[in-house]
Amino acid sequence: MIRIKLIIILLFINSVVYSQTYFSKTVSKEEGRFISNRIDASEFSISSLDRTGLVKEIHINIELWTLLQEPVEKYLFRWKRGSSVTASDYTTLSKSTLAKYPDLLKRYNSLKPTNVELKYFVSTQLYPKYVSVKNLDVCGKKFINNLQITKDASWGSNEGASGYRKINSRAHFIIIREGKTGNDFVAGSPKDWLSFIKWDDCSGNSNQKSYNTFKYANEMTFFGMEVTKLEVPLREIDAIAKEYNKRENEEDKVEGVETEKAFDDNFLEEESGTEEDDFLSETTSKTNDDDFLSEGNSSDDFLSDNKASDNHKIDSKDNKTGVIDKYGRVLIPYRKWEILEYDDGIAKVSIQVGEYNCNGSTYANKAGYVDKSGEFLDGYTLEFNTVKYAEYVPGGYITITYSSPEAERKAIQDAKRRNREKKEKKRREKERCEREIENWKTKIKNQYR
Repeated sequence: MIRIKLIIILLFINSVVYSQTYFSKTVSKEEGRFISNRIDASEFSISSLDRTGLVKEIHINIELWTLLQEPVEKYLFRWKRGSSVTASDYTTLSKSTLAKYPDLLKRYNSLKPTNVELKYFVSTQLYPKYVSVKNLDVCGKKFINNLQITKDASWGSNEGASGYRKINSRAHFIIIREGKTGNDFVAGSPKDWLSFIKWDDCSGNSNQKSYNTFKYANEMTFFGMEVTKLEVPLREIDAIAKEYNKRENEEDKVEGVETEKAFDDNFLEEESGTEEDDFLSETTSKTNDDDFLSEGNSSDDFLSDNKASDNHKIDSKDNKTGVIDKYGRVLIPYRKWEILEYDDGIAKVSIQVGEYNCNGSTYANKAGYVDKSGEFLDGYTLEFNTVKYAEYVPGGYITITYSSPEAERKAIQDAKRRNREKKEKKRREKERCEREIENWKTKIKNQYR
């Protein structure tokens, strides 16, 4: 009996340890790179920002290295949905509740977060051979095991620095459909080491010092990842809930009358199987991502049969896009819009209605669902998307010779003054652009109200 109890306790401890594995990871530097493998975001930070319940889990893989003494980073993003989604009117939507409405189920399965911002923490350990190096210029404290007194050193064991990094889906990773990893994103590079990890305990921080902190570290621990911003397509969720409630009310009034969308057992087997990823595996098993992109549609939302069926094709001509069947008959009319998805006579489209350029480009788009008439079925949502221009920072070294100490001091003061003026000008320009963009957004909203 005692032995059985001990086995149960050990199994419980192992399960607890396993469940915490993905919240912290310590890795050694291999070929100059730190690779975290899977790290999970705090579940509390997700639930506190997403009241709909669409997003249940967020995982990320982190890879950090240096190329020609410049920082390089790569992130693989993956998310999982909850079992149901709650609309603004508290309607609960799920695969089972929407099973008898294939078009609504299709829209439900296409839901994904539109914007995600993350923050994760790191800590390092120095290579043992550098622990007692005198005046080693790195962030954090150096702990020594001998009598040598070094700069910023304390008595104890080997330790390095700690800090954090903020990343987002606009610049560092992409969000694709639920349960799949965005692994086709090109690695990015911050403009310098000061724009990379924000190290604590780093007085007199400089670009070289931040670089040394990464260079002389042999271990890095990734931990404490949290979601700082999470946006979900609430308008689309509410639109699905509105149409669902409308159809349910019509069924209650007219008993025994078949609904406009018929129940399809074969569709249910593919769309709402017993396993969480049945829908995704079914839609992606016939071809790979490259085949999907070759069809001319670059939207991750497009989970239709366009890539594997001969029954219809998204076609473009004369700078317009439409949908035709295999006989050339028009299913969705050709117009100046982007067709993101097509299924069973319904297409999801996006129409650009405005653009404003200021410190980047901000686009206004009408997005919604249309049928053969080309008219929006449930109205449309107005979406704004901003693309920032990357600031080009030239590299290289510049050697300056001063004629006297006084000239050197004056040159340093002038450089600091120009730097302050540049920062102030950039701040004013940013504020001006923000005001102009908000005024432009208000104008667009009033125009399409």
